Amino acid sequence: MLPSPPPLALLYAHTCACVCVCVRTCVYVARCAAQGNDTQPLPRAMHKEHRAKVLAHMRAAGVAAGGLILVQGGVAKERNDSDHEPIFRQESNFHYLFGVAEPDCYATIATDTGAATLFVPRLPAEYAVWMGAIATLDDFKLKYEVDAVRYVDELAAAIAEANPSSLYVYSGINTDSKSKGTPASFVGIAAYTVSGRRRLSVVPGRVSTNARSRARARSRARAHARARRWTWRFCTRRCMRRE
Repeated sequence: MLPSPPPLALLYAHTCACVCVCVRTCVYVARCAAQGNDTQPLPRAMHKEHRAKVLAHMRAAGVAAGGLILVQGGVAKERNDSDHEPIFRQESNFHYLFGVAEPDCYATIATDTGAATLFVPRLPAEYAVWMGAIATLDDFKLKYEVDAVRYVDELAAAIAEANPSSLYVYSGINTDSKSKGTPASFVGIAAYTVSGRRRLSVVPGRVSTNARSRARARSRARAHARARRWTWRFCTRRCMRRE
């Protein structure tokens, strides 16, 4: 009989590059994320640091007690009238705060405690026929190291349970692209006090770097330099052969 596989959360393709497997003790640890092809693994704790940085900026600006930050991830789209899905790219601020790769997600952060809750889509059973096993809420909690995970269809109920004094959403216009950020929304949001005045608190956090961000930038620069060296070496050889 074949041995049972490790938990589903440890089998995601983009984490397999940095999953540590101890053969002697059979301990599996998934604390990093990587895109494969020798890309630098990034610790999940980095996104927790990002959330703490944003909260510090908001508290310094005088955020109200009992507030709740609400952010919405990118939405999966289909090409025209077909069922073809273009390559999904996560909304930048959502990725900065949570590092979530899946589309159609929401998340909240309590301004008092910093507790982070991720909301993921509830996939139908037939999804597994074409795309493989459906990740559980515990899988997502382990994968993204958040305090709690619930389904998107429970978002309104979860916010009602929290009863926040104010909801803080991200919105604004990018000064370079002139594109307007779409604030998070859900059915029933009109019943709450929604504030967009703190929306730029994400920006100071993103423009200031830490040791992890600098290490990531150096890794990208090294990869770019290696690619250029390989390209020039290859082109030089081809040119010499032709001559």
